Amino acid sequence: MNTTLKSTRLLALSERVYRALLILYPAEFRRDYGQHMAQVFRDVCRDAYRQGGAFKLANWWAAALLDLLETVIAEHRKVDFSMSKARFIQWSGWFCIFGGVFFALSSISQLQPGSHDTFDGVYQLSVTAIVPGMALITLGLLGMFLRYNSAMNLFGKLALLAALIGAAVTAFGWLLTLTGGNFYSVFMVGLLLYLAGHTVFGGFATTIHLLPKWNFALLIGSALPLTLIMLSFANQPQEVYGTNWGSFLMLLMIGVGWMMTGVALNSKADESIQAVTAAG
Repeated sequence: MNTTLKSTRLLALSERVYRALLILYPAEFRRDYGQHMAQVFRDVCRDAYRQGGAFKLANWWAAALLDLLETVIAEHRKVDFSMSKARFIQWSGWFCIFGGVFFALSSISQLQPGSHDTFDGVYQLSVTAIVPGMALITLGLLGMFLRYNSAMNLFGKLALLAALIGAAVTAFGWLLTLTGGNFYSVFMVGLLLYLAGHTVFGGFATTIHLLPKWNFALLIGSALPLTLIMLSFANQPQEVYGTNWGSFLMLLMIGVGWMMTGVALNSKADESIQAVTAAG
């Protein structure tokens, strides 16, 4: 009788300790699997004690603790990664907004009177804004890819990736150009790839209503308004010196388009955290 009482108390204590240790797991994991894990642990403890007494139970405890440590680390890594990814996606709207602000500021450079071979004063400061602007837009595009990857077909993914890669190359190429390197051709290739990808992705997003609202905002900063702007100024006399209204409006519209896109993304930014953490 005393042996039976002792084993009962020992098994009950083992279960209580194990249940207390389950608090080391993330809350959602405990809610989904905690009860089942405690039940399995209790059953295995009983079997181990019947087969070899306290010594066998101690061996099982050692194995269970090792497994618990490994799975706790793995689950926290999974949750932390999911939350970091979700936070990045949530910030993608702000990346787009600030990227758009920098791009809009860069349009001031095209108002410089005289030659545009070099820029001076505020115009020089303005033209450098393309680098942080495109860098932030690259981050915004990456966030959009992570957020909408599962909702896009191959066509939409390729278009978005083209815009993303083009934006990164544009930022890199223009940075090297400003530092005195002969990388203007790299900048132009990146810009054309970005505009082409942006145009196709903007049309795709507008067709399937990908964004929470204002899907047309993606087209504002694409090659579509760029083409319309250039056509509208095609009949005007070309001047070597003076304000470049076509480039001014192009950069300004790209900036406005991205600011609007960022506001649209932020309108339901919290949904990104819920979707990513649920998928993780």
